[in-house]
Amino acid sequence: MSRYLKIYLNELREFILNKRVFALLFLLTVYTYIYVRPIRTFCIVENYPVTMYLGIFMFTQVYYILVVCFGAIYIFGNAPFTDKLQMYRYVRLGKNKWLLIRTMNIFISSFLYALFLNILPFLLCIPKVTLDDNGFGKIIYTLSATNLDELYNLQISFDPRIVANRSPFSFYVKTVLILTLIFSFLGLVIFAISVSFSNKIAIIAASFISILTIIMENLPIGVKKILTNILPTEWAKIYKFDTTALDGIKSIGMSDALLRLFIVNFTLTVIIFLIFSGRKNIWK
Repeated sequence: MSRYLKIYLNELREFILNKRVFALLFLLTVYTYIYVRPIRTFCIVENYPVTMYLGIFMFTQVYYILVVCFGAIYIFGNAPFTDKLQMYRYVRLGKNKWLLIRTMNIFISSFLYALFLNILPFLLCIPKVTLDDNGFGKIIYTLSATNLDELYNLQISFDPRIVANRSPFSFYVKTVLILTLIFSFLGLVIFAISVSFSNKIAIIAASFISILTIIMENLPIGVKKILTNILPTEWAKIYKFDTTALDGIKSIGMSDALLRLFIVNFTLTVIIFLIFSGRKNIWK
């Protein structure tokens, strides 16, 4: 067991120190700062800090959601992970254990990515930050209840329904978990399709799934209703949970989304194992 743990920890270290990942996170930091800068200015002017819950409100912006989904596709874009180093580990571990580590790596990497995205806006507001405020904090409460977002040209929407009806910490944790499972879903889709067909087809498929979160708003109501209930990337729109849109389409709840994402990810994992079970040599 210690040998497998050591190999996995090496994989985790390689992920964290990966130049591709570092470049992506740097670009996302710059992109996120564009959204956060007006809020940081507001905090400085009002001389009041913002809480760590700022990060979850980034996911009220559909184009931000699209960008971070593309980021996940970029992270897992080298699937099916069959480079020379992985060949060596495959020989040492055997097919099933190697595959287990690969799928675990997708889930852990997705969690770290989701956690980074939720913490980043908070860090970008340093020094005007706090961990001691009650609830969502005075800044978020104020912005959700007034039109100051227009005065300060804020690009983040602070939905008053979230602030009024959600428990901050519980909502924060569920948001991180939902994003983790969404990014894992994209990684598993790329993994499964790249093994069965090709890496290019896998990336195109994952990109199309991500883009659907934007274009579905212009689709017929019947199609939109179906996608609202089955499209995992749609559930990154945290402001839609337990709401009914103007066109009468009711969105699912957070707990329901977590359950569906777990089932989808589990199913994809089983499919990947079944695909590999019929192959003696995955490098062919």
